Amino acid sequence: MKKLFLLFISLYWINLFGQNISSENLIINSLKNELIIAKHDTTILRILDVLASKEKDLILISDYEKQIENIVNKNLFLNQSTIIKNCCKKYSANIIYRKGLQYHKKYNNIEALNYYNIC
Repeated sequence: MKKLFLLFISLYWINLFGQNISSENLIINSLKNELIIAKHDTTILRILDVLASKEKDLILISDYEKQIENIVNKNLFLNQSTIIKNCCKKYSANIIYRKGLQYHKKYNNIEALNYYNIC
C-alpha cells in the first residue's frame, strides 16, 4: 500500500511539473505568433519585452533585447510624441534591469549595482 501511495504521489508531481513546463512553452509560442502579425512598434516592444522576461536561453534574450534597442533607437530619433518616447525609455530601462539581474545571478554584485544605478 505504501509503494502504491508513493507511486501515485510521484506520478502526480511529474504530471503537475510537466503541465507547468508545457504551459510556459504555450505562452512563449503564442507570443511569437503574435509578434509575427504585430504592426505597431509599441505592440512589438511589449511582446519582445515579455518574451525576453519569460525566456531562459540567454542567446534568445540577447536577440530580443537587440530588437528592442533597434526599435527604441528608431522611435527616439524619429518620433516627436512624448508618450512614445516615454514608452521607449521604459523598455530601455527593462533591458538594463535584466542585464543587472543576470550579473546578480552570476554573483557579480558590483556590475549588478552599476546597472541598478544606470536605471
